[in-house]
Amino acid sequence: MKTQAHNILLVLLALMLYAHAGGQPDFYLKAGKPVDFDPETASNLYAADSSHCYLLRLSNKGCIEFNTGNDAFIEAFDKGLNPDNSIRLTLNSPKKYRRLQPIVFHKTNDGYLILCKFYTSANKIMKAFLIRADDTGHVNNELKVVAKIENVEPSLKDFHFFDLKKIFEGEEARYVLSISTPAELLIPERINFLIFDEQLNLIGERLIDFPDDVLDYEFSEILSGIGGPVFFRIEVTNPYFPEKTVHQLIVYDVFKDRHQSFEFEFEQGKIAKAGLFKLEENKIGLTGYYTKDDKSDEPAGVFYYVFDPYGGSLLRQKIFNLTEDGLNRIGPGNLESKSGHEHLCPKSIHLSTNNNIVLAFEYNWKDMMLIRDQEGKLYPKQVFKANEIIIFNFSPTDAFINMGIIPKQQLLNSRQGYLGFFSFLIGQELMLIYNDHPKNLKEYQGNKLKTMKTRFGPVIVNYNINKSTYLKKPLEFGKSPCICKPHDVIKLSENSMLFLNKGTKSRLIKIGF
Repeated sequence: MKTQAHNILLVLLALMLYAHAGGQPDFYLKAGKPVDFDPETASNLYAADSSHCYLLRLSNKGCIEFNTGNDAFIEAFDKGLNPDNSIRLTLNSPKKYRRLQPIVFHKTNDGYLILCKFYTSANKIMKAFLIRADDTGHVNNELKVVAKIENVEPSLKDFHFFDLKKIFEGEEARYVLSISTPAELLIPERINFLIFDEQLNLIGERLIDFPDDVLDYEFSEILSGIGGPVFFRIEVTNPYFPEKTVHQLIVYDVFKDRHQSFEFEFEQGKIAKAGLFKLEENKIGLTGYYTKDDKSDEPAGVFYYVFDPYGGSLLRQKIFNLTEDGLNRIGPGNLESKSGHEHLCPKSIHLSTNNNIVLAFEYNWKDMMLIRDQEGKLYPKQVFKANEIIIFNFSPTDAFINMGIIPKQQLLNSRQGYLGFFSFLIGQELMLIYNDHPKNLKEYQGNKLKTMKTRFGPVIVNYNINKSTYLKKPLEFGKSPCICKPHDVIKLSENSMLFLNKGTKSRLIKIGF
């Protein structure tokens, strides 16, 4: 009886973890019952409706297959995060499909919609498939090829060719498939938009064609606003003068077939790196840093632009020159790690309830190390590193308030999905989740941190944006540390996050505030 009561308590447990400093928000973990499938087959693609949360579980080696004996499933979880139904994906055709790599997963009114890509190195063709399954997981017809790109070299197979957004035209739901091509294909760069209704009938097609000239156009991920506008960033480069890169933001309305563009160039310096992100309230933000000239890789300042998600108008902007103290603080010689200026990357931008703008950067890069094999021979091997997190806080009037640094040192030979961090803003607290060496939990000085290599577990950090102070807590369920990849964490609501704990007893876990 005691064992049974203990198990019930473990299933329903909401573990309150209290911070020991004033102003730090409490958070709790709520977990469902353990799942009965291999957590390594779980994707990071979720969907939800009013009654359930759905997780796409893959067939084999990160892919979806049909009629091969390796079936894919949709795992349904109830509102208590408990496994409720395991829905097998089946095809009403004997044809075999292998190596379909899922990109996007949606719940529809009467079933599920999955966008997959498929690449064959033999003929160098990249295809996009739209899979429409009913509520039972049954696919009535052969899979539908909605896009095809030829002459794709193996080195380009991981390019983000396709995406699928669900947007509304008035009261009607639409699915917009975007197709973009990289400069390396040596064809005129372009972006196509295919517009489908909920039954996947093609009802519109749009093409943004770029000049057939010597210039290269590099596209960012495409973000959807509210209604018709979609946002994407372009870096325009002349290969003969690569230092003359032009940075633009395109706001395109897929329903009205019109666009506006913003070009980012300022006297303070040269844009080094930029990223496009979705903020709170569905606003769109562009942020990054700039150097003083083309020859320098040392950040001279940071910038941000915030856009209206409905029409794409510019709402806020800031170009901030770093002070000498700020430059010294992020200098490689003062970080107690091997981070270099050129490794700094924009990672997120947030809007607080008080309208503060919070920027988060990270030193993140690939490197080469000499590894010794069992015979004692040295050979080079690619490794992945992610170090310090740099946070900037700006007031509602876009005045600089403070800058903070969260030291960390991560190095992995593989499994790079466990690097980096996930960030989430609650009031005036920036919550960050990342993996770290267990002995670093109570250590806040960068020069005393142990490098995370093979032993690690997730921590959750409460960073107060006004005080520029933070506390670390282990992300544990009961006495067992959780196992998760930061980029597998999703935002469930304005005050909660969700992830699949891939520990000994894997279960869906919600972090609430």
